[in-house]
Order: sequence, then structure tokens, then C-alpha cells
Amino acid sequence: MLDGFIDGDDGFTIAAPHLIHFECLGCPLEYICWRERPSLESAHIDTCGPTFDGQPDFTGILSCAKTLTLLNFQGSDVKAMLEKQLPTCSVFENLETLEIGDWCLTDNFNIVLCFIQLSPRLKKLTFVQRQLPKEANGARIDAMPINEMALQCPLLETVVIRCSKHDGKFILW
Repeated sequence: MLDGFIDGDDGFTIAAPHLIHFECLGCPLEYICWRERPSLESAHIDTCGPTFDGQPDFTGILSCAKTLTLLNFQGSDVKAMLEKQLPTCSVFENLETLEIGDWCLTDNFNIVLCFIQLSPRLKKLTFVQRQLPKEANGARIDAMPINEMALQCPLLETVVIRCSKHDGKFILW
């Protein structure tokens, strides 16, 4: 597990091809470099980086996992990584449980839809919204409308939407 921040801009390299669980809390994704692709079964990433200029195949590192948790608490590097890499990403063949959140309910939801489309074995999907962001003047940011899109998730059994207790309303169409 990586927890906290790293001093400097050099980051670090992980060389663990037999690694089955990866947890990254509060460390920008661009500081992480993989020497060899691990055999991940699960990953929990809750990062703080504002951008993603890291390893060009970061989604490939996650592609074998059965369980993924991708959150952001002070930035958008998970979102930036997905925006850059999902269009050319291979299918997440093993992914059964996906927890994704914080930016996905108010920003480019099409990235999340693309991720779901690349996950044919998905059984449980959880959206997490700890607190809706506010604009600089204190006004709430409205959810971004999306155009109709058909998804094929034949194995999807459960969808959970977890909101912050500070969020007074959540509207689902």
C-alpha cells in the first residue's frame, strides 16, 4: 500500500510481477511507474494528483483485476488517466466489481460509460459522491447531462449510489 505523499518529482518504480493487490492513497498516479505488469486481482486508488502524465499503459496495469476502486479526493488524475487511455484500452475481461467516484457524477460521465462498456463481466457497480464540488463563488455545480447511450451489462446485478451525508439531494433520472 502506498499512503501519503512523495517528496520530489522523481516518483518511484514498482517491480513486482506477482503483486495481486495494489492500494494507492493520496499519491499522484504520475509518480508511479511499473517496471513489469503485475498480476493484479484488485486495486484501490484514491489519489490527489491534479493531472496525469504518467505511464502510458496505466489502464493496462489494471486490466486483469476483478475488483477496482477508483476515487479522487483533491484532483482529477484518475479521470485524466481514464480520458487519455480508455479510448485505446483493451477490455477489462475479469472485472466484476467497480467502485468509482467523486468526479464521475458531475463531470464527463461518458468516460464512466466507456469504462462500463469495456467491462463485460461487471456484476456490481458503485458510484461514490462524497460531496458535490462547489464553484469558486460557492454555487453548486449541476450534474452534466448525457445523451442516450445503450449499455450491455448482462451480468450486472447491483448498482449502488453512495452520497455524502452533507449532500441534501441527489436526483436520478
